[in-house]
Amino acid sequence: MRMGWGIGVDSVEPARLRARVEGHPELLGELFTPAEQEYCRDQSDPYQALAGRFCAKEAVVKALRVDGWDPLEIEIDPGDPAPSVRLHSDVALHADALDVDVFLSLTHVPMLATAVAMAVPRSRSSELRTS
Repeated sequence: MRMGWGIGVDSVEPARLRARVEGHPELLGELFTPAEQEYCRDQSDPYQALAGRFCAKEAVVKALRVDGWDPLEIEIDPGDPAPSVRLHSDVALHADALDVDVFLSLTHVPMLATAVAMAVPRSRSSELRTS
């Protein structure tokens, strides 16, 4: 199964995520890996950072055209100069079957976090890594 390019975008309001997590604290462990939680805790606005990571996961799912997924299968690393995506379990197998790598762009302000993910055929991925 091969796929061409795929793109996904998603936005999340940090305030809505905060309200959900405050009402259901177990959601943190269901939505974010321990490394993601630790990184976000160290940011000036943890919920803004968490919202960025959650919408990034949603954007990745859309770019890969995944149906049914576990948020812990997609991990957003801080990266330098941009965040990167680490895939696990079924989502990683899906990306391997499609023969794609995923690239990510995140932005957030107090009211909104947005992410764009792009699935790129591995034969073209090196072009993006070196530019």
